[in-house]
Amino acid sequence: MSREYKGVSRLGRRKKPLLVLFIIIVPILLPNATAHELMDFSMMLKDDGPVPANIGAGIIFEGDGVFFRHVANNSTTITVAVDNNDDGKYDIQSNNLSRECELDNEGNKTDPACEVTFRVDFTIGDAGNYSFLVNSSTGESWVGSFVISIDTHVDPGSPIGYSNEQNDEGEDGEIGGGDDSDYLRQSIGNLLLLLGIFCILFVVVGLVDSEETRNDESKLEANQEEE
Repeated sequence: MSREYKGVSRLGRRKKPLLVLFIIIVPILLPNATAHELMDFSMMLKDDGPVPANIGAGIIFEGDGVFFRHVANNSTTITVAVDNNDDGKYDIQSNNLSRECELDNEGNKTDPACEVTFRVDFTIGDAGNYSFLVNSSTGESWVGSFVISIDTHVDPGSPIGYSNEQNDEGEDGEIGGGDDSDYLRQSIGNLLLLLGIFCILFVVVGLVDSEETRNDESKLEANQEEE
């Protein structure tokens, strides 16, 4: 076997573990972009208005639903209207909501039109700011708002019905803009770091192989001189 072939073979064997290491580390360094678990956010419609009345960014995401539930006095009926395109007009309207619906002996509603809850679902592409109007049969009305955030990461989750009070008044309406750019910057930074480490290891292995090759050549020359 020639010296050149032995050197190339040795170098090839040393490069294979580096390639395996590269393949293993890449998924670890890349940020996790798995979608969050879909859930319903419950909003309680009480005698003194909806609770919470305002929901900031980062709590409700695309794919989630907002669940309005009548928990006010039995004698009142409530309606909910949602502005789904931020044009000042309420496009989605609930039926009259009651605290409870009367059931017959078989567990069916005696009034098919009776409703206790009103649900609004949001799909991918529905991120944005939404306002809603709650009207009570007592003559009172309340206006609230919530933000549907872009689903770009795993959200640690907040308890259903949680109100982010710090965002209640003064939400600036900018949602999701930082998520994509942060993810891109983190991905690029991690890949550059990985490439730097890989290059350093490649150079070190190359230096080690060069030194071993020189030693082999020296031994071979010494053996030839002895012969």
